[in-house]
Amino acid sequence: MVEIAPFKGMIYNKKKIQNLDDVMSPPYDIISETMQNELSNKHQYNFVKLILGKILPDDTDTNNRYTRAKQLFDAWQQHEILLPSPTPALFPYKVDYSVGKEKKQMNGVFVLLKLDPEYKTVKAHEKTLAKPKADRLHLLRACYANLEPIQLMYMDQDDTIRKTMDAALDAPLIKVKGYDGFTHQLWRLDDPQAVHAVIDGLAQKILFIADGHHRYQTSLNYAAEKREQTGNTDPNAPFNYIMVVLCNMFDPGLSILPTHRFIKMPQVNFDELSKKLERYFIVEKKVVHPKEQDPKK
Repeated sequence: MVEIAPFKGMIYNKKKIQNLDDVMSPPYDIISETMQNELSNKHQYNFVKLILGKILPDDTDTNNRYTRAKQLFDAWQQHEILLPSPTPALFPYKVDYSVGKEKKQMNGVFVLLKLDPEYKTVKAHEKTLAKPKADRLHLLRACYANLEPIQLMYMDQDDTIRKTMDAALDAPLIKVKGYDGFTHQLWRLDDPQAVHAVIDGLAQKILFIADGHHRYQTSLNYAAEKREQTGNTDPNAPFNYIMVVLCNMFDPGLSILPTHRFIKMPQVNFDELSKKLERYFIVEKKVVHPKEQDPKK
């Protein structure tokens, strides 16, 4: 059974931040060093400073990117740069974007999701690596907070859950243009009837991790660590939950785009490989010329 819950999410104080676009950041794992510097210099309160602080030459066990994130997180709350929601709520989320010339709107909702250590109702499809998990675990230990959501998919062919939420929405809490150029909107939904309808609607679903395998496993590891440290075996303890954004697989605004990868392997029979791939994919061959042979270079 999928168990979700409303929560007191934290948002930027619009009275303190003149332009919320300036403090937005993409997910930590797609941020290059150049992008990190650009975001960090864009605004003193840009969120990148929490999720992907800089590594300094004189870092120590007590002064590093994670401890500095904790200090900033505490200070931003103390100075009301970040404000908690007045009531526990779900947070419907919409992204307006384009694929080619086609305009689309993807729908989702931020919730707290109870962890599933046995992966019975939460399904994964990637192997995880030790280094990214250690990195996120250090940040989670330092800040005691989910600073970013992971994304999971559910199946709702009639789109009933989204329609239930939309019927209860008014003006968005936040409307920003992200680094990606997309328009992101967020609402706070604390109407008890609508919240319970969403909770009940998701209870019998199966969730599939679309993005965030490392952070999900990190949260499982963190929960096990906290149970051992505190002796708290309450299944509803806060560390047994993770902040996620849920999206419907049948959402007409959902797009799945290709991810390009180069595979460098010795002694590969490409004709044989192509035939095997054609069983599952549409295979197109493209000749890529080395840079020194490209007349445009």
